[in-house]
Amino acid sequence: MDQSTISAIAKWPDVPFCYGWLFLDRRGSFRLRNEYSQKHQLPGEIIKHKGLCDTIRKNICIDTHKQYFFQNGPQRVYLSLAYCPYVVRLIPDPKYSWILQNHLSQEINPTRCYLDEKGNILLEFVANIMQCSNTPQLFFQETQIRTIALLHDHDLNIFSELSQMNIANCGVIGTFNWRNSDIPIEPIVRSDVPKEFNFLEVPSAP
Repeated sequence: MDQSTISAIAKWPDVPFCYGWLFLDRRGSFRLRNEYSQKHQLPGEIIKHKGLCDTIRKNICIDTHKQYFFQNGPQRVYLSLAYCPYVVRLIPDPKYSWILQNHLSQEINPTRCYLDEKGNILLEFVANIMQCSNTPQLFFQETQIRTIALLHDHDLNIFSELSQMNIANCGVIGTFNWRNSDIPIEPIVRSDVPKEFNFLEVPSAP
């Protein structure tokens, strides 16, 4: 987290939290949702300003209730999710052919792979993230969490080339061939994902 952000929190500790205005879509874009978008359940306008997007990426945190937020100076802006807290892309790489990179520009190492009932591919991994306590004196500490990322839909064809599907296997519907390892592709139900990976899609005030 930026030192300027930490200093701003110390200087203005009682700024109200903001809910509903920031949204992460299924392609890893941050969107700003005005009152009309919130009222009509619309995703909002994509934030295209590179500097602002970079600032959001650097200051994404979680609270003790596993709600994701952007620490915007002294204000905590909670992040609503279209699906998962992370979106991941397959990026060409000269050493490995491909790397997996999430929407925060962090490389990930998948440990498990899932296919939901809508055909979405999900990748489990361990993320490093700043966690904030919900105490009167806010305390930020980097921690590791087990979490999940949605594969960007533009990369499904590449994923299929790296995978083998076999619906005859009980409980396993294929394998994802990644870095000389075969990661089983397991079924998962969309509605079970937030509970399994301990996050809230739509944060709310306590």
